[in-house]
Amino acid sequence: MDASGERPMSTNPGLAELLGRALTDEKFREDLYQDREHAVQGYMLSSADWEALQSVPRDLLDQHAKQFVAGTASALTIGISIKGTF
Repeated sequence: MDASGERPMSTNPGLAELLGRALTDEKFREDLYQDREHAVQGYMLSSADWEALQSVPRDLLDQHAKQFVAGTASALTIGISIKGTF
């Protein structure tokens, strides 16, 4: 728990790895939006991870990838929303 008494949210390492690959691998990023079921094979994603991935707009991921590859990004934030009861 953090200072507010709430449990901090953390991402599954599989989701973080998948998003990192999507930022650096244009072909994988394309596959992720063309055939998501195939692209995510091998990544250990929970149902919450899957829902979060669905909420990442393609244009936002493409924009961040361009900044990352160009070296103009000092930090990137990709907003993910997860609904549920914890």
